[in-house]
Amino acid sequence: MSTASSSTRNARLAALAAVLLCAAAIWPAAFTSSRRSRAAYDQINYHEKVVRTFAQELPNPNLRDYLSATTPGYHLVLAAVGRVLLGPNLHAGVNLTPDAADPHAAPLALAIARERLVLQLTGGLFTLAWVGLLVWWAARRCGAHGTTAALVCVLPVAASPYVWQSGAFMLPDNSAWLAVTGVLLASLAAVQASTRATWRWLALAGLLAFASVWLRQIHLWTAGVVWAAAALSAAAPLRQRGPLLAVSDALPLRTTRKARWLAHLGLGIALTLPAFASVAWFASIWGGLVPPSFKLWYTTGVTQPGASAFILTLIAAYGVFFAGWWWPAAKAAWTSHRAALLLSALIGLALALIGPTEPGFQQGRFGGLWSIVALVPSVLGRAPLVAAGAVAGAVLVAVLLAGMAPRQRWIMLAALVGFAAAQTANEQLWQRYNEPMVLLWLVLACVLGSSRTEDTRLMPTWRVIGPLALALGLAAVTALGFARSGVAHDEGLTVGQVPPSPAQAAPVLRP
Repeated sequence: MSTASSSTRNARLAALAAVLLCAAAIWPAAFTSSRRSRAAYDQINYHEKVVRTFAQELPNPNLRDYLSATTPGYHLVLAAVGRVLLGPNLHAGVNLTPDAADPHAAPLALAIARERLVLQLTGGLFTLAWVGLLVWWAARRCGAHGTTAALVCVLPVAASPYVWQSGAFMLPDNSAWLAVTGVLLASLAAVQASTRATWRWLALAGLLAFASVWLRQIHLWTAGVVWAAAALSAAAPLRQRGPLLAVSDALPLRTTRKARWLAHLGLGIALTLPAFASVAWFASIWGGLVPPSFKLWYTTGVTQPGASAFILTLIAAYGVFFAGWWWPAAKAAWTSHRAALLLSALIGLALALIGPTEPGFQQGRFGGLWSIVALVPSVLGRAPLVAAGAVAGAVLVAVLLAGMAPRQRWIMLAALVGFAAAQTANEQLWQRYNEPMVLLWLVLACVLGSSRTEDTRLMPTWRVIGPLALALGLAAVTALGFARSGVAHDEGLTVGQVPPSPAQAAPVLRP
């Protein structure tokens, strides 16, 4: 058997193993009818109600207002599946947690539980597809002898409490991350492919950007990645050495290339017009960027200038566990790009000082890593731990970029900058909005750098130990959080009757 065919077969087996492991982790919550955790509360009071209502309203669902602050793509898919498998009556508008011990409510409770099982299993398929795609891609990049390391490298993504919750319960997050991953992989392929294949990859990236905004409108930032891929496909020929980020990689310095560059960029923008048109259409029927029921959640106009620093802090905290992957790139960067590393540190510090990064409920900065940040008193609204983390994270980003091919660096940087900009515009700087992207970016960056810096047939043990330790730690946090959480109940929320956001309802907590 040839090396290529062996690598393909191993990649498929690794993806299958990852899917089976992930299914064993997320589906028991559906089979046991569990209602524990924050995700279960969100499912029962928001997303499940949307799915059941849409299923009843198909083929003309009311998209003008519903019980989710996100675009309705995920809910429409589940509603269509539910309509086909379960019929049009999915008990929309009834209490979704009736007392099963009540003999009068028992038949209704059984029917709701049966319907919920089908819908949760269907929703979980997005998570299985996302994890399987990541493992398959990583294993293909790492080669036949790096399959195990590639599989373990992706495990922290699946073990994240926020990824697990969105897979085990009916939440749209992981469906959107699947589309985002597709945009990134297609864009990375476009800048390395031949001319004819480039346009096929760009078209796929534009289609997936369209899908991503139908799943979560905040992912409109993926359009910028498509633009970057289109522009880079017309830039200068690939180089092997030079600055960490050369302008010639992204911009046409020769007059003869400018027309071609503009044509490529124009087509890239055209491919993302459906995504922009979708967001504009939703904004027109909602009267804003969220359905009317959630306007009170986004009325303060508050932004999060410290989002970039927080994201870099997460990269530093989790990136340590991937040292076995980026260490060769770090040694090369210290030799060839020392000035770039220093500049990255200064940029990280500047982003931290822009802030504010002081933890607080009403500031929209609480939970997860913020609980640790709060242990050290903030100075003028800036958290010292976030400042240190931003510096370390920025240097690590430079190291990881140094390990990639030149055009890949720009795609990955565009993704990170675009995502950070989107989170800056968000009123809540919650870890659950950022952690999946940070882990995804680290996996892609590590695998891209690894396949270029050294022979991937010689996967050392320390490439497995770090990600495995992180995955086990995240799995423990996931299990502990689930065990400590209460049982969710239907609180009777209806369209137009949504409580204020946690940041608005909770008192300020001083660290």
